[in-house]
Amino acid sequence: MDSPEFAKYNPADVIGKFGIEREYNDQLMGVDGQRQAVVDNRGQVRQVIGDKPAIAGKDIQLTIDLDLQAVAELAMDGRQGAVVALDPRTGEVLAMVSRPAFDPNKFAVASRPRIGEKSPIIRASHA
Repeated sequence: MDSPEFAKYNPADVIGKFGIEREYNDQLMGVDGQRQAVVDNRGQVRQVIGDKPAIAGKDIQLTIDLDLQAVAELAMDGRQGAVVALDPRTGEVLAMVSRPAFDPNKFAVASRPRIGEKSPIIRASHA
């Protein structure tokens, strides 16, 4: 995460680190919203001064065939190697499996606090 390609992100941003999520991260990622509020000494919101809604990222549509992907996963069970199934007419990827695999959850970071929850850090949001 110390490489220059990640310099444009805030430390709490959730970003795609592998595969399709990494390739299309800029399209999938939206823009953070902002809320300026007056809070009391207990952290309770007393007045909202400004509110800028978040902008959702774009959706993408994958061509993975769920049934074919499941068959490819079963075929690779206990084996090493890779399976890639393409539609010869379009070149679309229908299934893709690679072994040995890794658990992407081991690389996940903590999620952002929800609106109204106290945040352990204060950071600037996207303008």
